[in-house]
Amino acid sequence: MNQQMEKKWCSTKRCKSLNINLNKILAKPEETLEQHTNEVIIVCEIILSRVEKVIGKFAEVIGEDFFINDDVKSEELREYVLELCQYHDYGKVNPHFQRYIRGDWSVPTENKEHSIYSFYLWLINFVNSNQSISNRTLTIRVLIAYGVIAGHHGRLKVLKSRFVTREGILTNQKYIKKLYEWDVLDQSDVKTLMLKMKVIQSELTKNDIYTEQYLLTFSKFAYSILVNSDSIASSNIAQTEYETMVNRLFFRNINDVNFDCAYNRMPVINSVNSSLISEEQDFIEMEEMNDLRTLVNKKAKASYEEGIDIYILESPVGSGKTLSSLMLVIEVLHNDGKKKLINTFPLNSVQSQYVKTIVEDIGIDEEYVNVVNSESLFGTESEFQEGQEEALRVEESNLWLFNRNCFANEIIITSHVRFFDTFTCVKRKGALGFLSLVDAIVVIDEFQNYRKEYWYQIWGELLKISKVLGTKFIFTTGTLPVSEKQILDNYGDKVKKVFTSKENKQLFASPLIKDRCKIEMLGEGEFSSIELLKEEIVKDFRFRERQGWRQFIICMSFVEHTKQLYSLLKDEISGYYIYYLCGRHSPEYKKVLIKKIKEHNDNIEDKVILVTTKTVECGMDFDFDYGYKEFDRFDAVEQLSGRINRSNKKVGCGAKVFIWKRKKLEDEKLFKFSEDVLEKLNNKEFVQLYEDVYENNKIDIKSVENHLNVLHLRCNYGEYSDKMKVIDDDSFTTDIYWVLPSEEEWFIEIYSDLPDSITFAEKVQNSIRLKKKLERFEMTVTNFWLSDMVGLGYLKELHINGVNYYMVKNEKVFLAYCVDKYEIDNVVSYIESKIYKEV
Repeated sequence: MNQQMEKKWCSTKRCKSLNINLNKILAKPEETLEQHTNEVIIVCEIILSRVEKVIGKFAEVIGEDFFINDDVKSEELREYVLELCQYHDYGKVNPHFQRYIRGDWSVPTENKEHSIYSFYLWLINFVNSNQSISNRTLTIRVLIAYGVIAGHHGRLKVLKSRFVTREGILTNQKYIKKLYEWDVLDQSDVKTLMLKMKVIQSELTKNDIYTEQYLLTFSKFAYSILVNSDSIASSNIAQTEYETMVNRLFFRNINDVNFDCAYNRMPVINSVNSSLISEEQDFIEMEEMNDLRTLVNKKAKASYEEGIDIYILESPVGSGKTLSSLMLVIEVLHNDGKKKLINTFPLNSVQSQYVKTIVEDIGIDEEYVNVVNSESLFGTESEFQEGQEEALRVEESNLWLFNRNCFANEIIITSHVRFFDTFTCVKRKGALGFLSLVDAIVVIDEFQNYRKEYWYQIWGELLKISKVLGTKFIFTTGTLPVSEKQILDNYGDKVKKVFTSKENKQLFASPLIKDRCKIEMLGEGEFSSIELLKEEIVKDFRFRERQGWRQFIICMSFVEHTKQLYSLLKDEISGYYIYYLCGRHSPEYKKVLIKKIKEHNDNIEDKVILVTTKTVECGMDFDFDYGYKEFDRFDAVEQLSGRINRSNKKVGCGAKVFIWKRKKLEDEKLFKFSEDVLEKLNNKEFVQLYEDVYENNKIDIKSVENHLNVLHLRCNYGEYSDKMKVIDDDSFTTDIYWVLPSEEEWFIEIYSDLPDSITFAEKVQNSIRLKKKLERFEMTVTNFWLSDMVGLGYLKELHINGVNYYMVKNEKVFLAYCVDKYEIDNVVSYIESKIYKEV
């Protein structure tokens, strides 16, 4: 039935004036443009049939100027998306592309371009079919179509750069003339396009061009549908399984997993549910930590309210936020009919802890859970990969990667960077998962770890997505880095804090929380030498040791500083287990190390020192006696103190903060250390601390958001993408496959050893098994280290079946100077090293 619908749509909508024989043009090596276009339309129709409610929402908010016929808005939006999908590859009429696709590998990359030609062919069809539309409607349609069609192989393209600058206009003329030279357009078409270019140029220079704020959001939606339709239609999946594939990739239902039943069977939740403690009670009444956690859980459940799109669960470290947030998730699932759970964390290292909670503690089968990190494994990133069609296909060998990038499973566990790459939906890889936000619940953990701009600009963005896609958001944080007053004043009807202001004050003032760890200052002034810092820490450490403390944690912000301090302490201190932890260790190594630390924590006689980066501040339930922390932000100090005397069973525990002299990150500049700050940290007055930050730095949430809205009005995807980055590009970490020369044959053999499969479900399972075999080759690195390694010739980027991997060159030098090796219980982890810069 779907196939018949699609072919009918294609035949009635195709522009008769274009001089293109779709059955003679190749879209793929063994597929004509006619065949590929029809396949893409079939998939697009299937997707559109599953998001009718979303299209209806867009019809309500996208603005009157978009529409040609006000009577059928939803159908008009649907037809528009289908047109974008139909024309997305028509530019493959380019004779240079045709030479390439037929096997002439000598064709230069710049000559193979087709996406921009596809846009012009869509445009001439649109203006010939709609000659009486207003200039404003024309410009809005072109604004979106250019971004989606011209950018479908790389990222959404910004129209203004093409139609306003002199260079862009001349480039337009060049492309249009090429289509004329190839006998695709006639002189009348060229004249029409040139006239319309002037109209669009004039419209784009008006200051009041658009008043609607959902154009960019709709662009992301249409872009995601095209990218996914193209990927699925280009796959080796049988057409009869397209609907199954669409459902499996985007529209699974967590309610089929019986998540709520499994959650309520947990012994700890059984205890909560049977407790006589009522959500009406005050936190100040609780005398035991477990009773306080029970009350947090019950108040979280009771906080559900119809019409709320964003919940904020602000609760101290160790007070049971994770399980309490899941109680609220279940309430939202039941009452609002949501279908997917997406959990986001600031650090990859926390994800494995959460997987344990979901799989081992709650008892959800692993097949329903997927961990999605940032990765550089997928060969679809570059805007200039116009000819690399093989990198865009869903194949059985890379299906696990599409499964991850589409956020396919019922429960997704991912990083902040990866989630907001999908949320922003400007790049092709991010667009793959955008549809999975439809009717999802997104739990955003430790929000305070974002860069400061996110604290003030994200709220309006989340509410736009919530309005059209039906997404609900739950923030869990130990210290909300936002002015509570501004949030509630601006968004109070859609944003709710789980605890009232009174409850929040009582919770943080509870002796169970407040008296766990006293914070003091280490030394005087700044430390500018790791050696001097080490001496001061050791001096205080010896004093604490004489007091009877045996288990210590030391935390610094940057990997290199932490590694240096770890090395010095290992040389200085004997008789202790001394460990180094950072987020870039391999998952298996971190799992073993965390287990070791917890075993030490359980045996109070063990002498242990953990030297760690900020990775320890999120989701690791350690319980040390004393700690030392580099001061960077209020929340980071609180997070570290939450790893000391966690259950408040010891007396006299504490932590000392120190100032490390280094270049401050932009968000760190907001935080000034003083005696007043130290007093408020000890009193847990975080709401007031952040009100002070916003007042002292004159931060107005609404004015920052208004700037972001301007980018929406003009679909400025480039600047929007920059604004929506969670962290700066140089700070990104990414997962790569790295292969030693002696292992390359084994690595490649894994790909050629896939068992036969028939159904889509079998293909998914085989692909997941393949992914597990490849974990041995994974390493987490920073982008600048990876760039250096490739640039210096230590790593060579290669591809197999659309997946990237890096071959090590000069193995001896690489292992000696470019990576550091760590080992526990025969489990090995490699971390990038900067020693190579000194060699």
